[in-house]
Amino acid sequence: MGNLLFNRAAVVTVETDVGSGIEFGSVPESTAEHSFYRQGLRVVFDVVKSSEANANTARIQVYNASSESRAKVEREGQRILLRAGYSVYPGMAPTIENLFSGTVASVNTVRNGPDIITTFEAGDAEKDIQQAKINKSYAPRSLALQIINDLASSIGVRLDAESLASIPTTIFQHGFTATGSSKKILSELVARMGLEWSIQDGELKVLKPGLPSSDLSIVLTSDTGLLSVSNIVKEGGKPDAKKTGIEARSLLYPSIRPHRLLTISSQKINGAYKVRKVTHRGDTHEGEWTSTTEAHELG
Repeated sequence: MGNLLFNRAAVVTVETDVGSGIEFGSVPESTAEHSFYRQGLRVVFDVVKSSEANANTARIQVYNASSESRAKVEREGQRILLRAGYSVYPGMAPTIENLFSGTVASVNTVRNGPDIITTFEAGDAEKDIQQAKINKSYAPRSLALQIINDLASSIGVRLDAESLASIPTTIFQHGFTATGSSKKILSELVARMGLEWSIQDGELKVLKPGLPSSDLSIVLTSDTGLLSVSNIVKEGGKPDAKKTGIEARSLLYPSIRPHRLLTISSQKINGAYKVRKVTHRGDTHEGEWTSTTEAHELG
């Protein structure tokens, strides 16, 4: 699988103004014949995404950005987007995918030997999840979908299209009052309907706990980047205790996201699982370029 590590590419975009931003990393270039990504500033990242009702987080480091660029991006509250990928064969242009989008919570620059390292700590609606509040009353026979839509808006995200089909046509015959923490009310409302929620790249997902999203399954084998896989057993459980899922380590797969279906095919473990958590780690110049995925059995 070494041929899947050619020409690593990562592009970090920090939105400095609406509709414009500064890019770091392997910045795309175009000619009349083709588009490609030239090796640029070193980018190191650690992204954690989960299906829990908490914010996804990212730690992104850019090496040796110019003082002019640093002055424009060293502010909290700016939007940040990370895309990453690599070439399957030497000489091919890298294929990059969205890996993380969120808001910068903190940014700082330090010198480490010859390098100047700018570190961004970011969350996907992290601040809004914790601080958002709502104060609204709903008339008799209001739909749960309307209330969930309003809760999403109060957090500053939108309900994704797939969730529209998951949310039942629950009617509150006597109306509904939503006052207080948007996160708390959303959690209680969704749990009442037997669903779970999380925020993924600025969208609210409301799905059934035992079922994956409608995205196509990602198949991991030794030929497609699977490095190792093991069963997860409850903490303190005996070797023969009930297994709660699997942990798979693979080459970097930006498309592995919470709720997605993951199919494992290996000598010891085979089956279909729902992704609960994934940690993407990468360094464009050396070291890791991997995804570590925790997935649970369907149902």
